Amino acid sequence: MSQSVKSAVEVPESLSPVETGKARSTSFSRTGSRVLGGLLIYLLLATMVIGWERSQLFEAVGQIEAVHVQDEQQIALNFAVSHAVLAVNEQYFAKDIPGAAKIITLDLDTVISMLGRIGWASDETRRHLSKLDGINATLQREPTRALIGELRQELHDLVLHLDRMTSDNHVKKHAVMQEYREVFHRLTLELFALMSIGVMMIGVISNLFFRELSRDIGAVQRRAGEIIRGYRGAPLAVTRGDELGELMSAVNDMEAELRSRDSELELSRQQHFHTEKMAAVGSLAAAVAHEITH
Repeated sequence: MSQSVKSAVEVPESLSPVETGKARSTSFSRTGSRVLGGLLIYLLLATMVIGWERSQLFEAVGQIEAVHVQDEQQIALNFAVSHAVLAVNEQYFAKDIPGAAKIITLDLDTVISMLGRIGWASDETRRHLSKLDGINATLQREPTRALIGELRQELHDLVLHLDRMTSDNHVKKHAVMQEYREVFHRLTLELFALMSIGVMMIGVISNLFFRELSRDIGAVQRRAGEIIRGYRGAPLAVTRGDELGELMSAVNDMEAELRSRDSELELSRQQHFHTEKMAAVGSLAAAVAHEITH
């Protein structure tokens, strides 16, 4: 075969098969596992956020319960102090001071006992407790009308102090309830936001994945139709490392094989044409030589 025939059927370098250069091999199952892992991490973070908010909510509930306990103790203490004030006022003008002192000390013991059991007592409350305890002890030893009058003034001061405590407790209760409502409202919003973000993430990931998948499947489908119609150009760009990327490589391999076979057929046709041409030239030369000899 002559050099001209070879060059006539030589495949251009730009049309020769190329390396697909596939990226790191992956698969749909591995991609799904990665997406699932990312969603699990997001779920874990969301659970941590919700757990922290729930702890804040439980703390607010605990504060509300403590305020309710203080309310109950405050009501009981106010009732006991009021009863003691009534007893002192009734017995202040009694002629039997020792007998009046015994009646007063019964109610006073109750007040002192309840003040001593208050765990949230302030310094002023403890001061009133100490003062009442001292008056009670003196009243039991040496009851006098003046001491009963001092006790009445101390109970009056204690009532004013308890009124301030009741007002402060109501303010604290309102603040705790407000904090509880804020935490509950924030928790509700965060739950809604996290759920919305999760749904949006799933939607966006699914949309991107299936859009790229549909695009690449369409590219393979079009290239397969072009190959059937005789396309033998540049190979299809392999942009994936999964099963669809392997299918793209297979389509490129098929195109390269068909291009190679077309080149071989063209070479065989050129060889056959060259052979026929040489045979015709030989026949013509033989005929010319025959004519010359005759």
